[in-house]
This record gives sequence, structure tokens and C-alpha cells, in this order.
Amino acid sequence: MNGKVLIADEVATNRIALKVKLGAAAFSPVLATSGEECLRLAQTDKPDLIILDVNLGDISADQVLARLRLAADTRDIPVLVLSSSNCEVQRKQMFAAGADEVFAKPVDEQVLQSRLRNLLRRRQEWADLAHNAEQGLIGFAEAESEFASPGTVAIVTDFPEVGLKLRRALSGELRDQCLVLTCAEALQDFDAPQSRSDVFVVHGYGTGPDAHLSLLSALRSRAASRHAGIILISDDLPQGNRGIGYDLGADAVVGPQISASELALRIRQQMRAKRRTDQRRERIQAGLRLAVIDSLTGLYNRRYAMARIATMIEQAQSQNTPLAVMVADLDRFKAVNDQYGHRAGNVVLIEVARRFLDSLRAEDLLSRIGGEEFLIAISGLQAEGALKVGKRLCDQIQSVPFEVQPGVLIDVTLSVGVHIYDPLCSTGFDAVHARTTESLSEHLIECADGALMQSKVSGRNRVSMTHSAA
Repeated sequence: MNGKVLIADEVATNRIALKVKLGAAAFSPVLATSGEECLRLAQTDKPDLIILDVNLGDISADQVLARLRLAADTRDIPVLVLSSSNCEVQRKQMFAAGADEVFAKPVDEQVLQSRLRNLLRRRQEWADLAHNAEQGLIGFAEAESEFASPGTVAIVTDFPEVGLKLRRALSGELRDQCLVLTCAEALQDFDAPQSRSDVFVVHGYGTGPDAHLSLLSALRSRAASRHAGIILISDDLPQGNRGIGYDLGADAVVGPQISASELALRIRQQMRAKRRTDQRRERIQAGLRLAVIDSLTGLYNRRYAMARIATMIEQAQSQNTPLAVMVADLDRFKAVNDQYGHRAGNVVLIEVARRFLDSLRAEDLLSRIGGEEFLIAISGLQAEGALKVGKRLCDQIQSVPFEVQPGVLIDVTLSVGVHIYDPLCSTGFDAVHARTTESLSEHLIECADGALMQSKVSGRNRVSMTHSAA
């Protein structure tokens, strides 16, 4: 996995040695000789990851971390800290300041590269989220709220007494809910507490390295646990398998000697990362929903309708079944706005949408494609059935007056145009427009719109139809 890695170390030999190793592994190293230079290059060169030596000469590593996490354009860059000592106090200080990983030197080269790949995958996940939507349009650029409410931690072990001991040790350090699960329970994929766990602490020692690694792979492959944080505790993983643990998806691989306070610190770190990613994913999903939903009526908009009707055409062609396309338009709607105001017009549109939804099936396409114009598409419907649906929609609108203001009731009517697309008529009226589903979609809507004009000319409040001719 290629990636630009910023190496910050005041010792030239350390920088050069690391540059050579990472360059040979297809990373692109950038070098900084001090903390201030690291901060400057982080802004200008936009690295994918930073390797930060704990000794920088000018400012402390925790100050560098704090400033990186405060700046909007560097707060998401993963940072791996290298320390000359295996001091727990120092590790906890670095984690508290914002480090994603802390390794004591000398570091096994395979483990280091595996962890770098692991961190870069997380970085790529964030980049993919940004790529899938426009930041300003869906609120992606808004600051994330700090995660305050408790989460769920699943301690996974096939030795219940070990799990209970770990839970007791963590109870004084965390306010999150801690579950003790067997490996089989952790892999159950249904609506249960373990399916919603934010962090999995996999207690692996005593069961053999292969069992640990298989569980990591399974957790990452399941929808319920794919985005959770995973911490592997193991004492029988050789350095090579430790690197494999990172490659298979562990966010941390630690030994059984880890203190409860450090483990809790790592859990909180994973909890924050997971919840921030969830927040961004939810914002994007909400934004994408808004991009295809009409804000007034809650119906789908034209953008969604065009994509959906293309899919319905492909289905009709593959199954040789007809497709009914309808365009419905409120009669003399401008007069409603002119006489009662646009607020009254909005009341009518919202109520029309509700009545349409009551009259159609969930699988039918219903969208608002213009001011008072609606598009309906129904699979498998022949001419007779389509006429019945169109008349039912007209009746739904005409039968009950609309209360546009308190005590003010008005009558509203509807005109409908229907076009039946039959893929079996491959040489007929629609065939010349069938080069692409996009052009055919536009053509079918135009035909239904033409039928709608016939309804308007014939006196309104009625249904007219065209269909494919053989």
C-alpha cells in the first residue's frame, strides 16, 4: 500500500535508516528534523501518516501531537510514536496526547510495516468517506461532537474466569458497558448487544495463535463488527504473527502484562475513533438521502426517479413484463397559490403526497418531479390495470376537500397521463429510443407527459393513455 509518510526525528541516522526501509517497502518518505518542521510539513505536504520520535529537540512529542490534533487539516492524520524506552507512563502520555500507536525501539521491521499498512487503511476509509459526498453539501465539514455517552466493550475469551477478571479490572477505569463473550457469541450476527459492540478486546493467549487470527478475520468480515475497534491481547504470537494480526484488522496487539489503565486508554482511543467514523458515515448517508428526497413532500425527487426508472426498465426487459409510467399533475394549481398563498399550496402538495402513498404499494415508484407534477412507475401493470390506478388517484384527490387554512376547504382535481412500455414490442413505438436505459427513461416520461396533455385538453380530472405500438 503506497502512502506518504512523514518521519520526524532529530537524529539523522535514524531518519535515513527509516527512510531507506520505508522506501524499499513502497512508501514515500518525507523527512523532518524537528517538531516545528514536522508541524510545518504536515500542513504543506499533507502526509498520509506521521512517524514521530519521542525526542525531537525543540518541542516535546506530546506538544506536537496536541497541535496536530487541534488543526482541522491535520487532526485525522494517523501518528505512530517511536520511543527509546518501553515506559508505560510515557506510552500513556503519548496516547492521551493523540498518538495512534506507540512502539519501543528497536521495532521489528515487519511489525512496523504491518502497523503502518493498518493505519493507512483507516486513513483511506476516511478519505473514501470524503470522496463519496461533497463536504459542504452534507455537513461533512462540520466539527464532530465529542463522544460522551457510554459505549459497549466486548471482552472475547473462551475462558470465562479470565473474562470476568478483565471486566473487574476495567470497571474502575471505564464507564462503558463491558460484556464477556465466547468466540462463538462474538460472531453471532443478529440484533443483540454484542452485535453493537464498539470495541472488541480479544483475549487470545492460551488458545493458540491460529485461533486469534481466524477470529480477527471473522470479526472484520461481518457487517455487525466490521467497523468496531479490535484490541488483541496475546502472549504466544511471534513477531511475524503479530504483524499478521495488524494485517488482519487488529487496531492494537498487546501482551498480557498490559495494565488495566493502559488497556482502558487504548479502549477509549478506539471508542473515539469508531464513533467519529460512525458520525461521518451517518452524515454522509443522511446527506445522500437528502440528495434524492423532496424536502417538502418527503417523496423521491427527479434525480432518484430517473435512476430508479432505468432499473425498472432493465427488470421489465429481463422478465418480458410491462411497465406502466404515469405523470400526474394538479389542475389549476397556480390559482390555489394566487388565491390562498404559497403556504396553502404547500399544504395541498403535502396532502397529495400522503394520499398517493396510501393508494400505491411500497415497491411502486412515486416521486415529485416538478412543482405540482408527480411521476409514478409500476412494474407488471397492463393498460387496464394502469387506467384503474390512474382513476383511483384522481378519485383520492377529488373525493375529499383540502383544508388549506383553518376552516377553509377547497376542491382540487388531478389529471393523469399513462404510457405502457412493453419490451415484447421490440420493433414498435419505443424501440428507436431503447439504445440506452437513460434515453428510454426520458422517452417513456415524455410519452406519459404527452398523454397528460391530452387529459388537460379533454377537460382535466381524467386519465389518458398512450402505449407502445407493434
